[in-house]
Amino acid sequence: MPTSILRFLIPMILFVTSCSTAPKRDEGAVSLEEARAWLGRYCSKGPRALNGSLVFKAKTKEFKGQHPGNLRFEPEGGFTLEVTHILGGTLMRLTSDGRTYSLDIPTKPRFNRKDETRYLGIELPILRGLLLGDLPCPIPGGNAEPVEVAGSTIRLKVGPWIWVFSRALAADEKLPFQVEILPAEGGAPVFVLSIEEWDQKLNYAKKVKLVTPEGELKWVWRSRS
Repeated sequence: MPTSILRFLIPMILFVTSCSTAPKRDEGAVSLEEARAWLGRYCSKGPRALNGSLVFKAKTKEFKGQHPGNLRFEPEGGFTLEVTHILGGTLMRLTSDGRTYSLDIPTKPRFNRKDETRYLGIELPILRGLLLGDLPCPIPGGNAEPVEVAGSTIRLKVGPWIWVFSRALAADEKLPFQVEILPAEGGAPVFVLSIEEWDQKLNYAKKVKLVTPEGELKWVWRSRS
């Protein structure tokens, strides 16, 4: 088998066979000061240029299966996600200028879209941050305090959304949290995000599972620069 194909297959096999473990929740009560410090540890570093490769798995109406992919982010906010088969052909390409995106599925052109602002129900700025491996920061707005605590749960208000964090046990450093995102005005979760591995050295979500009412995505970074 060609070396180039093996280079893709080995991490994909590891991605499939490795156990997907939900974070072990820390049930201990947390103070507001502890919540701010904890969120600050994991929060976003903002738009920046970044390139990398990953293994991407999708279960959506337009795309199913697990394949290698590449992500390129521009400092101005644009990005391109291209998912390929093991021979290098494009299966899915999602490109964005930071305001809207276009989706190209060469084998299923009926699912192609342009000038969209949501994918799987997720607004583009949130999706971009999740693909980067970032989370929002607890930045106060006016006199309002966006961070709340209730026992072991931390709530962070970001625009029209409430991010509800369940911390993992301190001993479980690779699995820091699970997140639900709720409409600030109330309602069912928009999606549930599980961080299955956090890169402590580079401080980003390395392995992610994302479930929405419209589908499911999983990815694991292989390299970033």
